[in-house]
Amino acid sequence: MKIALAQINPVIADLEGNVERCLKAAVQATRQDVDLVLFPSLTICGYSPRDIFFDPGFVQAAGEAAADLAERSQHLAPLLISNIIPTLNKQAFQPQLQNAALWIQDGEIRTIGGQSFLRCDDVYLEKRWFTSMPYTDPIEYMEKKFGILVGWDLFDQQKITHLREQGSQYLLNLGARAFTSFSLTQALDAARQCQLPVLSSNLVGGNDELIFAGQSFTINSDSNPGYIMESFQEDIQVFHLETVKTHHPTILNQPEELLFKALTLGVRDFFTKNNLKFAFLGISGGIDSALVAVLAAQALGAENVHAVAMPSRYTQPESTSSAEQLCQIQGINFHLHPIETLHQAFESDLTELIQNGTGAENVQARLRAVILMAYVNHFGGLLINTSNKTELSLGYGTAYGDLAGTLSPIGDLTKTQVYRLARWINRDKEIIPEFILNRLPSAELRPNQVDPFDYADISPQVEELVQQNRATPMMRAAESKRWQLGVVLKVSEKAFGSGRLIPITKK
Repeated sequence: MKIALAQINPVIADLEGNVERCLKAAVQATRQDVDLVLFPSLTICGYSPRDIFFDPGFVQAAGEAAADLAERSQHLAPLLISNIIPTLNKQAFQPQLQNAALWIQDGEIRTIGGQSFLRCDDVYLEKRWFTSMPYTDPIEYMEKKFGILVGWDLFDQQKITHLREQGSQYLLNLGARAFTSFSLTQALDAARQCQLPVLSSNLVGGNDELIFAGQSFTINSDSNPGYIMESFQEDIQVFHLETVKTHHPTILNQPEELLFKALTLGVRDFFTKNNLKFAFLGISGGIDSALVAVLAAQALGAENVHAVAMPSRYTQPESTSSAEQLCQIQGINFHLHPIETLHQAFESDLTELIQNGTGAENVQARLRAVILMAYVNHFGGLLINTSNKTELSLGYGTAYGDLAGTLSPIGDLTKTQVYRLARWINRDKEIIPEFILNRLPSAELRPNQVDPFDYADISPQVEELVQQNRATPMMRAAESKRWQLGVVLKVSEKAFGSGRLIPITKK
């Protein structure tokens, strides 16, 4: 018996387009004479529509899309896919949906199970929309018994025990695991505890803050990992249940390469799925903006990236020249727009208001945001933020200034991770100039300024607090800034965004 794992990249709420993506994968798999095509979780509606689930019209349209897929796949191998279905029970403030496993064959749809284990932590607020489906028995197909696990059911040992006791010979997992540095290891560990062969198909692609790595996999009968599919790209692999197929990509041993490809995919899909072409960012000659520029160029093509240097009277000449050098190496569009004229005008008009405290520094950052948005308004596109997680944690940034931007590619990287990733980029040749890598971090908003932190010391300390949902007084004071951030690409277990619900107003 041959089963294909279809690792595809759906778009949230693009029901028609996602049906086409499923059909394309099913055709490719059927040409290899497979007996079943296993898709990831919620492939038809994309992961996750979130509160669009409250729209009854969307729920109905998702059902119609599944029917359309069934009708158009009659000549193809059977499909195992998941989709939302409404329950008969109605409850206030909850759409009462289930994430059902659908068997599609010969134009007909049969519900054979669904997700029982619903997460309600971090970004996975599944109990907000779904109700748990009761355990079902294995399905029998081609004289074999298959237990069905949808989504996080792979971590539900009670359900797995039930399926095993009911005679399951194999477990099929329709997965939706967002990428973190530990997500694949966690999934493999859970699958190895099943005491049965496992085939797990996972989503790939970026959807807002979430990045799905793919990395679909099999677990052999000896409970060891068999085949691990490609990372951060669509892939279809066919597996003979009677034979062992082994493949462990070398990228799995390269954490910086994994991180770089994850962030690149997150940026690329954010732009392409939102029909955006041009990216704009402020480039200062510092490490953060340099890294973001390289990521954007890799994701979108350097010709679609515009980096704007906005030196002030406090900017070292080497900062601007190094920023321009990086852009020349990468082929990025470089724009030079000094802020001195605007700076003097603001100083003249706001003299009394900005002469004390940080006002004189903040006004420079906000002038730069105004300039950047003028470029965006003129050319079209999107402003990318260049702040790192350590700075965001400590509030070391100016609201409506350098914290501006719709997308934050490195907002979940600590300062030390930023340096490691930058050095990995330079592993074979100089892409990020050495001046940028070796200089002392500085906002350059006053004479001889350097950042007031030892990042090697404070970054891991702050990150540990973030992962534990704890904070110092300095971190708590910056909560309002984080609430106003753009979309932070999530690559850690706890990122700033929808998975960290910390109030601003608190004691």
